[in-house]
Amino acid sequence: MAIDFDAISEENWKRYGTEVGNYGPTLLADLYADRTHFIFELLQNAEDALRRRTSGGPRSITFEISERALTVRHFGEPFDENDVRSICGIAESTKQITDIGRFGIGFKSVYAWTDRPEIHSGGSDFAIENYVHPLAAAEIERAADETVIILPFKEGVADAHEEINEALTDAAHDALRFLREIDEIKWHVNGDLAGRYLRERETLDDGVHRVAIVGRQEESETESEWLVFSDPVERGGERVGHVEIAFAHIPESTDSPARITSAGSSPLYAYFPTELSTPLDFLIQGLYRTTPARDNVPSDDEWNQTLVAQTAEMLKPTLIWLRDRGYLTVDALVCMPIGSPRESTRFYPLFQTMKEALSGDAFLPAFPDGHVRPEQGLLGGTEALRKLLSTDQLKALFDLTEDVAWLDPGITRDRLHGVYYYLSATLNVREVDTERIVRQMDKAFLEQQPDEWIRSLYEFLNEQSALRKQNWFASLPLMRLEDGTHVAPGTGDPPRAYLPTSASTDFPTVRRIVCDSKESLDFLKSLGLREPDPVDDVKANILPVYRADHVSVDDQRYERNIRRIADTYKAVDGDRRDKLVGALRQAKFVRVIDASSGEPTFAKPRQTYMPTDTLQSLFRDLEGVFFVDESVAALQGDDAKRLLTACGVSDHMRVSKTKEEVSPYLERWTGVRKNAGWATSTGFDKVEDWRLDWLTDLLAIMPAADVVRRGEIARLLWDELLHIASQGPDRFRGLYTWFYHTGRYAYIDAQFVKQLNKTAWIPASGGTLVRPRNVTIESLGWPRDSFVEERIRFGEPADQQIVEQLAEKVGVSIEAVKLAEEIEESGISPEELRRLLKEHGGNAPQQASPGVTSGQVPAAHSGQSRSSQTGFRSFIQVGRDQPTEPDSEAQERRMDLEAKAIQHIRQSEPEWKQTEQGNPGFDLYQVGADGEVVKWCEVKALGGGWGERPVTMSATQFKLAQAKGDAYWLYVVEHAGDPERIRLLRIQDPAGLAETFTFDDGWAEIAEPDDGAG
Repeated sequence: MAIDFDAISEENWKRYGTEVGNYGPTLLADLYADRTHFIFELLQNAEDALRRRTSGGPRSITFEISERALTVRHFGEPFDENDVRSICGIAESTKQITDIGRFGIGFKSVYAWTDRPEIHSGGSDFAIENYVHPLAAAEIERAADETVIILPFKEGVADAHEEINEALTDAAHDALRFLREIDEIKWHVNGDLAGRYLRERETLDDGVHRVAIVGRQEESETESEWLVFSDPVERGGERVGHVEIAFAHIPESTDSPARITSAGSSPLYAYFPTELSTPLDFLIQGLYRTTPARDNVPSDDEWNQTLVAQTAEMLKPTLIWLRDRGYLTVDALVCMPIGSPRESTRFYPLFQTMKEALSGDAFLPAFPDGHVRPEQGLLGGTEALRKLLSTDQLKALFDLTEDVAWLDPGITRDRLHGVYYYLSATLNVREVDTERIVRQMDKAFLEQQPDEWIRSLYEFLNEQSALRKQNWFASLPLMRLEDGTHVAPGTGDPPRAYLPTSASTDFPTVRRIVCDSKESLDFLKSLGLREPDPVDDVKANILPVYRADHVSVDDQRYERNIRRIADTYKAVDGDRRDKLVGALRQAKFVRVIDASSGEPTFAKPRQTYMPTDTLQSLFRDLEGVFFVDESVAALQGDDAKRLLTACGVSDHMRVSKTKEEVSPYLERWTGVRKNAGWATSTGFDKVEDWRLDWLTDLLAIMPAADVVRRGEIARLLWDELLHIASQGPDRFRGLYTWFYHTGRYAYIDAQFVKQLNKTAWIPASGGTLVRPRNVTIESLGWPRDSFVEERIRFGEPADQQIVEQLAEKVGVSIEAVKLAEEIEESGISPEELRRLLKEHGGNAPQQASPGVTSGQVPAAHSGQSRSSQTGFRSFIQVGRDQPTEPDSEAQERRMDLEAKAIQHIRQSEPEWKQTEQGNPGFDLYQVGADGEVVKWCEVKALGGGWGERPVTMSATQFKLAQAKGDAYWLYVVEHAGDPERIRLLRIQDPAGLAETFTFDDGWAEIAEPDDGAG
């Protein structure tokens, strides 16, 4: 039936008026921001026409672009009268909601290019003038059932064919993604093929399709694939379209399986892309209501909200399909709507539904394969850690009743921070790292693992250098012993377990198979494990019994233990000997006899004395003094004595060092600073001092002892003082330090020196005990030592007579009382005392030295002097390159004596090492734990006693002594050639002990005289 175009035109004149030609460009042709938008409108018309077509035929649309016009061809359902009325109307359409384009003004977008479009379809050939007026047009040649739309370009449209060509290049690919009827879009420019896109649609499952689009423009080809998931949409019981999800699809290759990936830009599709961008990494499509220009999709539209909600419902079935077919990998997870958008946003339902789906089912990709629920997953961990722990081990570690697994290693903080944070913060997936995993490995877990796995664990931990530096492996039960049990390495010495050796031992030893690789062995060594040695044997297998509060061991076992200890001491040296001695000093391994009760017991070395005749006589009245029990055979002999001495057993009264902080405001310390030349002080003051063990107890028992016992104790004490002096002068003085602008110091009398000077312990006539100052050393008949005599300050003979006269004058018997206390109690002032002494014909005593010498740098000196402070004699020679020793031995004799002296020293003190012969400045040295020299010693050997001839230090030796200070020792060996009489005298810091230097007239020989003769 022919269409009456005139009637339709007449109706539109009446409906739209005669001015439509004037307002048409504003309301219709210029409605779209992009004037190539008409391409999508023509594609919509073709898609709808092809869908309605009842006969077969091509499913393509062709655009032919020339200099003068655009011609569009397709084989959809031909136009009927209703279609003519619709395309010529405004806001009218014959299309149903199932059609893509439902706006009567959609076709009007072509008027941006043409003033008089022509349509040739079915039996109709017409043109449209002034937007709404159809009129018959001449027929053109066309194929049967072909619809041809001709758009002659209007004047003023510049480069129309180029712009349309570019627009088709951009739009053709996007247009084919969700179309169901058009399989091909092609276009020609001036008769030449300019571009062609083909779509292949393969059904994979119900509602799942693979869409492949292949395109060619000029010299380039493009290809893309999409997995499209569709769900039908109904309205009023009628199917009106679909909501769809499309993931970018990468086909399988020889290098990798098929997978999905991010779509990149993702506009919302209403079959064709709209201007609305979505926050998704995949595409969603539906029959959304858009504005006529397709530049917006109203969010408050109920129909649009329904489509978003139905799209969200598709997500979980989509996840299941992807998971079951191997597509739900980390790459796919990245594409999913995860995150925390506001509830008010348009696409919030997709994010919420995704969260519910991931929370409730096994969708998270696990390592090495499979999927788990959030509560089963573990985030983090290195590749090595994931290989180390199986699913069953992880399950046991975290005490779970169901399986647990690592998530895919691609999910890391650095690479996929957003996904990682979403899984941990939103889905509460456990985060673990190496430290947390290893800390979970308790004793029960480790003892259940096979040996090979324990070795793998050690190899893995050997690579964790950061954790080893933190030293937290020490408390973990990582070490597998031979019996299969596990213990922690600890931090003490000896270690709790040892590395295996070729020999069988009683030590707890690591099972050999778990450390038979270099990496596993290196790890155990880094924990402090080592192969056992004799020192370890003593520390681990002997000493524990001697660390108990009460030591109980039978005689035979004790003999064996001591011999093993002594043999070990002889067999080791250096650091190993130091470790042995250090452990022995803390153990009560010495069997002793209590001096007061005679009962045997056990004590630490520092609590014990050798049972010399002198000490047994000295201490016999004291309680708590322990002597080595020499009835034990193993404690007899030189080897045992050397061991005991090295551990702290002493054959003389023990001098102990004390340290304390003192108040600088006490009058005593104020006086010390004043005498040293520095009266002002700030900061904390400190005293390092010496006390003589058991001295207080001895002085306490003397008043009650008989005369003979008093004399015996006093004389034995004096002998002990002489021995202490032979070890060096430092023990007779303490060191007081304080701060004033810089650190300062002063030497003071040692504690025991002050105690002996203030206490009445010297037997006078009749056995009365008096202070040293109240008796002369000559009257006692004791061995003389000028150094000790100057520290223990005895009276002078002339002064003694005056003191006795003074005592008689005040009516006090010298035999009955202690002179010093009597004088103080008489109230006589020091000035009165001096006056009285003068009246009796004596010399007024000089003011007593406080025993303080200031810390000043000594000056150079020469000549010979006798110091009233020290009693030392010094001979300093100048003008020669080498010193000449008075009465020196022949060279051969001297070298022989020196060799014997050094041999004697090293036998008693094996820690000294010998230099090469002729080494300048010192003969012996000691090294510390780091291998650096820490002590230097110059040895002087004498054939006779020191009183027979002096010893001489060269300038080189003296300068080194000054430079090294307390670390430098001078050892003088008397009678070096006589094993029966050989005696060693030790002097620490010989250069520093010199406090004054006297220059006598011998220096005049080298002085430069100036007699004024001019």
